[in-house]
Amino acid sequence: MKALAGKLAVAALLCVLALVSAYALHWRSANLSERARLPIAPEADFSAMAIATRAITPATPGAPPIKAWERCALGAARCEQRPRAVEARCQAGVALIAEADWPALRRIPTEDLPGVEHPDSYRTMKLCPP
Repeated sequence: MKALAGKLAVAALLCVLALVSAYALHWRSANLSERARLPIAPEADFSAMAIATRAITPATPGAPPIKAWERCALGAARCEQRPRAVEARCQAGVALIAEADWPALRRIPTEDLPGVEHPDSYRTMKLCPP
């Protein structure tokens, strides 16, 4: 009788562990999909906010397109490389936006990271010298 009670206790414990694991896995996947829907916010490396006025194909190979009216946080301009590009963190991830597409970005300075001063080049979206 004690052996049967012990086996039942172990089976019950395994069922509880399985339920807790399933709940944790479900919560994690729900939390990750919720984070993917969160709006883009500025941070230290991507402190200038902009919005795409049309769809943009990133210069990063394999990166998904940036949709029209999608918000992006802009990072450093890569003026020394050809074609010149700016790093952007958009909803689909981090990508490079080529200089030819910079006019499609409209700055949203009221959403920039507080306390960070950007040069006039970020205001005009002419990020690199001619």
